[in-house]
Amino acid sequence: MIKLRHPEKTTLSIGDGANDVAMIMKADVGVGISGKEGMQAAQASDFAIGQFRFLKPLLFLHGRECYRRNADLVCYTFYKNMLYIVAQWWFGAFNHFSGQNLYEAMIYQSFNIVFCGIPIMWFALFDWQHQKDDFLKKQNSSWYSIGIRNERFDTKTFIKWVACGITEGLVIIFICFVSVEGIHAVNQSGRMWDFWSGGCNVYWVCIFVANITCLRMLYTWTGWGEAIIALCSFAYFPMIAMENRWSFTPEVYRSLSQSMASLRAWMGVAFVFTVICLYAAAGDRIRYLLEKPEEKKSTEKKVV
Repeated sequence: MIKLRHPEKTTLSIGDGANDVAMIMKADVGVGISGKEGMQAAQASDFAIGQFRFLKPLLFLHGRECYRRNADLVCYTFYKNMLYIVAQWWFGAFNHFSGQNLYEAMIYQSFNIVFCGIPIMWFALFDWQHQKDDFLKKQNSSWYSIGIRNERFDTKTFIKWVACGITEGLVIIFICFVSVEGIHAVNQSGRMWDFWSGGCNVYWVCIFVANITCLRMLYTWTGWGEAIIALCSFAYFPMIAMENRWSFTPEVYRSLSQSMASLRAWMGVAFVFTVICLYAAAGDRIRYLLEKPEEKKSTEKKVV
């Protein structure tokens, strides 16, 4: 009846007997309680609990945080892929969309697998916005409303994430790559700065920007998440150093000294990080000032 009158609403059904199975299966989320009336409700449910007292932590703690983390995970996944794909697309505008890649093939395929996949997985599994006991306090019941109002995963929020990835990708490609095209010889061999060296610079800047964004998303600071983000970010340099010695990767063979020798390129990298960090800090500050007083407490960082 509720789904017919309000089809846009998300429904939750809770039951502990065989007569509740149809209700549990019809709802968007079904919770079954196993007990004296049998296991039928628990077997038909999305989540099964042993006692009614477990319902409050399931909803206000695990349910709320599961919604927040998964919503941020999906939006961030689109953001980080837009970040380095937009740079590749704009590079196509300079080669008449001939199909030429900006990134060397091996590191190109490693973006999500090695460099940017594990940090967001850590976030989605282990991040908590507050101490667990605080979620169950009556005065903090308003925290649960983010799921009811769908604050973290609506069309507006999704567009913001995608637009952020596109904007930062444009900044990276035009400053890190276009600004150093055609500069003078950068090493003793007389070799000019080529697009492979520029592509490597664009690529590792995209890695660091994406992982810094993931770091800013963290609320739980234990040292492990930060270490994983740092390890994945700096893993690029030993990988490109190995490829620099392999003759079967001719795109970047013996090019490390070239890509690391240009002061102009390093200045471009520093400028990109400065612009993006200032832009992110300004955005955070504006959002904080526009929040309601009760919402500000729920967005404060915590240290564990």
